[in-house]
Amino acid sequence: MKNEMQIVAAIDDPELLEHRVEKLATSHYDLGYGKQQVPGSYEAIETSSAGVYVSGIVAIDNSCERFNVPFITGFVFTCIKGNDNVYKLMWSSSLS
Repeated sequence: MKNEMQIVAAIDDPELLEHRVEKLATSHYDLGYGKQQVPGSYEAIETSSAGVYVSGIVAIDNSCERFNVPFITGFVFTCIKGNDNVYKLMWSSSLS
């Protein structure tokens, strides 16, 4: 017999998280690496990374009961900027 389980993570304040990541990425001092000439079809990029603490609740729901587990963990968000001069979020990683 298979037991089904649903796991959902909810971030406490996603708008604040989005604002902090955008602010940290765009306030990065641009050294001009994104404007360097590179060979072939490659594109030079400027990178910016920011560490941010994220809090929320992980809800684990099976057929019998539901558990709500609060969490606080660090994430690293990395943005890149190419020839278009706009930082774009490329990846994030949990530090736990």
